[in-house]
Amino acid sequence: MGRFYTAECGYYLTTAMDCKDHDGQHYCIVDGGMNHLNYLGQIMGMKRPHLRHFAAQAGETLDWTLCGSLCTTNDVLVRSMPLDGLAPGDLLVFENAGAYSVTEGLGLFLSRDLPRVVLWQDGTPRLVRGITPTYPLNTPNL
Repeated sequence: MGRFYTAECGYYLTTAMDCKDHDGQHYCIVDGGMNHLNYLGQIMGMKRPHLRHFAAQAGETLDWTLCGSLCTTNDVLVRSMPLDGLAPGDLLVFENAGAYSVTEGLGLFLSRDLPRVVLWQDGTPRLVRGITPTYPLNTPNL
């Protein structure tokens, strides 16, 4: 029942870091990845999540493959997502991420930092955890 109650809660915010075209395919690397957001049964980004795009400027609508920044070809968040004027620095907000973000992601993978957690209470956002380095958890005390 936990996923049922939390699936429509929560947002995962990430930033477009680099945008590339290769043989007519459009790729965007974001500053997160499957270590932060992992939709149950996602299978290489084949599902199309609810996504908001906050663009710095308008542009042509293209189909984008959104990839994380991990060193694996499996780090694909979504394929063929139509976005208008996507460019580095744009904010992408994955909606309905409550059951698929921190609780499902591979948070300690490759000693990547854990993302911030913000709770929305009584109409006000409240930072409850800042960016947290994980490398101390994965290395011996020297």
